[in-house]
Amino acid sequence: MGAPYTSFAVANALLEIAEEKDGKRLTNLYLQKMVYFAHGWYLGIMHKPLVLEVCQAWRYGPVFQYLYDALRKYGSGEVTGEIEAIDNVEKESDDYQFLQALYEKYGHYNVRELIAITHNPGSPWNQAGAGKYLYREIPNAIIEEFYSKLAQAQ
Repeated sequence: MGAPYTSFAVANALLEIAEEKDGKRLTNLYLQKMVYFAHGWYLGIMHKPLVLEVCQAWRYGPVFQYLYDALRKYGSGEVTGEIEAIDNVEKESDDYQFLQALYEKYGHYNVRELIAITHNPGSPWNQAGAGKYLYREIPNAIIEEFYSKLAQAQ
């Protein structure tokens, strides 16, 4: 298979990576940020989307609505099970390795720090007017441009 995936598939891979690497369980909010960062960096580097769904600007940063709805039952607690998905990111794939590298980059942050990163001035969340307009779509073109510049700067 390969990208793009459902947000569920990317979230499941990140849940597995966090558990294997750190024995860590992630919350819905934490997963939202991690799936967003994965999607953003993938757009910026590969110039194609990692996630099929559109991302929206919510109060605490970018959110994938379908993923939020699937994980709502956990409230602010840890996600304790795999999300039922129609696809998956194969462990042997380059995309899975990409997600492992992403986890290495962001996995040590707490959720408040991840939220702060998404709220930086000039961020796609900020450009979408999230301070004034909640639930507005964050276009992939804005996300790609932002992360492409970040990738070039590194």
